[in-house]
Amino acid sequence: MNPGGDFGKRELSPALRNRFTEVWVPPIQDLDEIRSIIKERLSSEALSGEVVENMLKVWQFLYDNSSEGLEGNKKQFLSIRDLAAWADFINLKAEELGPSMAFGHGAYLVFLDGF
Repeated sequence: MNPGGDFGKRELSPALRNRFTEVWVPPIQDLDEIRSIIKERLSSEALSGEVVENMLKVWQFLYDNSSEGLEGNKKQFLSIRDLAAWADFINLKAEELGPSMAFGHGAYLVFLDGF
């Protein structure tokens, strides 16, 4: 699997790189699309209602308060990969900790341990 950060990556040699086509895909910013991705990751319908909306509120807050990059686009603080890891953690620990504690600990995992 390709690492989520910039660590552990190596550049391809020019000879190998010429055999591929590079495609740049902008990050997803549509809340409905992000909502459907998170709902798919959460295992139970009981979790997906309020938890998804709270995750989206956090994502929207961070996006609204992020700085603009050189291209004029906002830098995304949380990627889809981060949101998926957060949802997976909630799936694993919601029964043991409760949904709100799993939400908080998952946020801690993504925000602090992910960097």
